[in-house]
Amino acid sequence: MFYSQPAVVLTVRAGDDLRAELARRIKEWAQAVGLVVGYIRGDVYPLEDGATLTQLAFVCSLPSLGAEIGAAAVAAIQAAERGDDEYSHDDVLIRLVRRRQREDFALPLLQLRAEALARRLPLFPPP
Repeated sequence: MFYSQPAVVLTVRAGDDLRAELARRIKEWAQAVGLVVGYIRGDVYPLEDGATLTQLAFVCSLPSLGAEIGAAAVAAIQAAERGDDEYSHDDVLIRLVRRRQREDFALPLLQLRAEALARRLPLFPPP
């Protein structure tokens, strides 16, 4: 699972195949945070002890934020399996939204970067 864009690979050891559930939760979290994710692909590898290793990969512009979304999705699945009524993802969600707002480029800057790429002009990292 390799992409020519920044991507996240999430690996989870569990008793069941979690590809569909992880993909659904990652999409929900990404939408709530405001991060675009795409090309979600998953594989499952059986382990000798009967467990499975689920590997999910997806493309996003901020992979470190995408990795935190993946961790939050896993935590939400674990809380649901435990039947934890006290679990709240609100603090994590607010922290991730604020981080995305700090790190993501504003739309006019994205448009300038796209135009520079189209014209093959050099790009410098943002300050």
